[in-house]
Amino acid sequence: MPRRPSNSLDELDKKILATIREWISKYHFPPTVREIKNAVGASSTSVVDYRLKKLERLGLLKRLDNGRRQARNIMLLPTPHNSDFAKEGDFFEAMGAKQPLEATVEEETQLEVPVAGRIVAGAPLPSFADAFTPEDMIEVPASLLPKRSSRLYALEVKGNSMIDAMVQDGDIIILEAVEHANRGDMVAAWLRDRDEATLKYYIPDGKRVILRPANSSMEDIVVENPAELEIKGRVMLVIHRVDGATCTYTVHRKCI
Repeated sequence: MPRRPSNSLDELDKKILATIREWISKYHFPPTVREIKNAVGASSTSVVDYRLKKLERLGLLKRLDNGRRQARNIMLLPTPHNSDFAKEGDFFEAMGAKQPLEATVEEETQLEVPVAGRIVAGAPLPSFADAFTPEDMIEVPASLLPKRSSRLYALEVKGNSMIDAMVQDGDIIILEAVEHANRGDMVAAWLRDRDEATLKYYIPDGKRVILRPANSSMEDIVVENPAELEIKGRVMLVIHRVDGATCTYTVHRKCI
């Protein structure tokens, strides 16, 4: 006999509801599923999605649908089932917005970008090709990128060689998968002769190429034979983790 779904709230359910309420109060828009996962320490976004469906079934929230998948579509509902959360009042008042939620969500359109692995921003990283198997997805505000593209991917940065460019250990970089770069672009570069990759500024210098760190304590990597260098992507955006649930963003600028 199938197990009947529970109508009671456990600690994780309560944490999820509290997180949604706190986000609406602090940021004036609801969190994404991934932001809820990070805030409550859930094991996966699937777990959060399952709990949101349960909370929707219990009448504690609603997930709006205007025909497209939206990242910020959670609406808290005042309900006698949970008077604490009804104290926030009407959802639109909590949002601090006069327009319908669909308009607010449209402005917050997110792109899902595959996280392909890690790249060292201090020394080349061996076996970079293995990192191109997507392990996860990260949501990025579409408004921060120059255009929608199916050729975007993300890497987690390890090391601090690009710290003067506001790229620190643990940050996530969003790259456009390109094979060519312009002078001053920050790139993920594959060094064929070493079977390694690294994150650096791309500086053509006559018949050679310089891969330059943004850290005065570190030296350039000089590639005497450009045929041994393969560009894997150009950095478009840097995501800085502020805490377990929120991020700030830096749009990349050329070094020269």
